[in-house]
Formats: sequence, C-alpha cells, structure tokens
Amino acid sequence: MDNDEKVLQILTQMQGDISDLMQGQAELRTDVAELKEDVRRIDKKVELIDKKVELIDKTVIRIENNHGEKLAVLFDGQKQNSQLLETIKEEVSRHEEVILRKVL
Repeated sequence: MDNDEKVLQILTQMQGDISDLMQGQAELRTDVAELKEDVRRIDKKVELIDKKVELIDKTVIRIENNHGEKLAVLFDGQKQNSQLLETIKEEVSRHEEVILRKVL
C-alpha cells in the first residue's frame, strides 16, 4: 500500500469518525432540548407547589388564630364557672352552719 492509499484510508476513516461525531452531536442537542423542556415543566410544577404551600400556610395560620380565640373564650368560661362554683360552695357552707345551729 502506497502513501496515497494510506492517506485515502485515513481520510475515509476520519470522515466516518466525523460523521459519527456529528450524529452524536445532533443526538446531544435533541437530548438537551428534551432536558430543557423537562426543566420547564418541573419549574411550573414547583411554582404550583409553592403557591399551594403558601395557601396552606395562610389557612393554617387562620385556623390557629381562630382556635386560639376559641380556646381563650373556653378558658374564660371555665374560670367563670369555677368562680361561680366557689361562690355556691361558700353559700352552701353558710346555710349548713345556720341549719346546724338551729338543729343543735
């Protein structure tokens, strides 16, 4: 094989390699385009999730405030009931003393 044939063989081989590289590059571009689209979809989903989380946070805060107010009212009512019971106990004790004095 003379030099011209060797050069021709190397050039033919290089042309095949270049063709393979170009095909690989085209496939990479397609893959990158698909990845970009996937990232866009993920970004949109993350935005939706963020909005939902924000709404949930607001709802939880509102519920906590409402329940806090209701619990405060319940504790006030319990305190008033305890005070009323104490007053009734004192009154009953006085009546018991009066009854015992009259009986004895």
